[in-house]
Amino acid sequence: MTKSKKWQCIALGDCAVINARTYSPKEAWPNISYLDTGSITDNFISKFQLIADLNELPSRARRKVYTGDIVYSTVRPNMRHFGILKSIPKNLLVSTGFAVIRGIDELAHTDYIYLVLTQKEIIEYLQTLAEQNTSAYPSIRPIDLANLEILLPPFNEQKCIASMLSIFNDKIGLNRRINKTLEEMARALFKSWFVNFDPVRAKMDGRWQPGQSLPGLPSELYDLFPDRLVPSEIGKIPEGWKVTKLGNLVETIRGRSYRSKELSDSDTALVTLKSFARGGGYRLDGLKPYIGKYKEQQIVHPGELIVAMTDVTQAAEVVGRPAIVQESKYSTLVVSLDCTIVRPRDDTYLSIPYLYYMAMTRSFNEHTYALTTGTTVLHLSREAVPSFLLPLPPKSIVEYFNKLSIPIFKRIANNISESETLATIRESLLPKLLSGEIRVDDLENLPE
Repeated sequence: MTKSKKWQCIALGDCAVINARTYSPKEAWPNISYLDTGSITDNFISKFQLIADLNELPSRARRKVYTGDIVYSTVRPNMRHFGILKSIPKNLLVSTGFAVIRGIDELAHTDYIYLVLTQKEIIEYLQTLAEQNTSAYPSIRPIDLANLEILLPPFNEQKCIASMLSIFNDKIGLNRRINKTLEEMARALFKSWFVNFDPVRAKMDGRWQPGQSLPGLPSELYDLFPDRLVPSEIGKIPEGWKVTKLGNLVETIRGRSYRSKELSDSDTALVTLKSFARGGGYRLDGLKPYIGKYKEQQIVHPGELIVAMTDVTQAAEVVGRPAIVQESKYSTLVVSLDCTIVRPRDDTYLSIPYLYYMAMTRSFNEHTYALTTGTTVLHLSREAVPSFLLPLPPKSIVEYFNKLSIPIFKRIANNISESETLATIRESLLPKLLSGEIRVDDLENLPE
């Protein structure tokens, strides 16, 4: 097919290749990297799985991908499990739950196709098709994508549009990477001080001396930490620290049950199960406009801590996991019954960052999972959070941790807010550029 100099309406299958390459076990690649549909959302990859034993290779690990390919989940398109793979590990396979898409050279630019497929209107259309399917889950077929008609400008204009909008995507992606690094830094510090008790062990071993600074341990902290561990009902803890129930330190507020007819346009929204990322963390796209009733104490504010009370993931990757609520376009946020708010009591010195990282620890996850019931849908016991036992450090140590961690959390929140602003601008430009209502030349010729 020759390259057109005009905009044309064309089926995606006529300008792109879909699922072109399949892996055969006979190829016996060593050390395969694998990406499943739940590990990528809005072009953000949470993890690749490294599989050294081919006997452990998931049966769905069959699609071959290369740098620049689009991966687009065919199950529940509205969950936005898609992305364009600009940097990938060696020997990468992805789940057959993805459609792998690449534009035909000199006809359709893959970056442009990705912009088309991630438009709100396209996602809603594909979700409608998915819900009409008779399979176990709402899903689309590769032929549904192939038959999708898109508006295709000349190839060079596709590249210009993709390049222009990539400025927004690149900055949003950079903010995500910065936030991931910042959160990992604070989490590592928490684990070192309050889980592994590294400062105490360093003093016990003689590795930390008075007036000496170590990585993560400034000299002024030396006198705050004891020099030995003592037995307790939860194992050895630093001398002088107390074991207490979390319920003595925080108040837990259960969320609001609701009916589908109460989900309607409003400046109030529910924080739902979808607001939790797998493994913990907050998702901005989980809010649902809400017009029903609620109690004053069920209002949750940006910066507050919530914990998931239910789960529908097979690996229980959400139930009992924490998230920090972020700013949104809604004036009021209310927690749904899927969540509980965890608020420090007035007389405690524990901060939200401290409680958040405590709720990310293995011991907290194991505790909450042990108090989870159900099969298809998991439910966390009402007493799970308040009954958790933790070693309570002295106020002076927690205050020093707060001094380091609270500015990190503020920077993370600022980056999220900036990304939301950029995404709003991008989403307003996207349909106009992809429809031809605004041409690239029009933007380039705007007065400065």
